[in-house]
Amino acid sequence: MSHIEKSQNLLQITQTALEYARQSEWEKAQELEEKRQQIARELFATSVPESEITEVRACVDKVFELNSELIQLGRAEKQAVVSAMQKIRKGSAAQQAYKNY
Repeated sequence: MSHIEKSQNLLQITQTALEYARQSEWEKAQELEEKRQQIARELFATSVPESEITEVRACVDKVFELNSELIQLGRAEKQAVVSAMQKIRKGSAAQQAYKNY
């Protein structure tokens, strides 16, 4: 598989992972993350031929752009989970205090 094909594959998987993240399907996004990392390692394991540099760079630049949105969505989801856990703890603490009363 050429570097161009690998970079296009990386971009396609990143786009799909982002769609899953936008839909809050984090398990599916995580499954694709493992594939993304593997393809990225393979892509950069050897030097990109000069004839492929322009196209590979364009794909990688787009991947970086999409990664930024993935990271933002991931941080927002993390914050939502933390907030939900805090509410559960407060509710449990209030319930326990009521029982002790």
